[in-house]
Amino acid sequence: MRPDLKDLITKEEALSRIFAVWTPARESETVPLCKAAGRVLFADQYANYNLPVVRAS
Repeated sequence: MRPDLKDLITKEEALSRIFAVWTPARESETVPLCKAAGRVLFADQYANYNLPVVRAS
């Protein structure tokens, strides 16, 4: 069954509805990796070293 296109909302309206009831976190907290399941990173993470896990040559 195909939805009627006139009943669909715009992307802007959808985002407006989402942000009307949700606000992103303004603060971060540090938790151990074993307790981080189901959480979202506050900032991008980078490796300290760019090394392959096995020797390739």
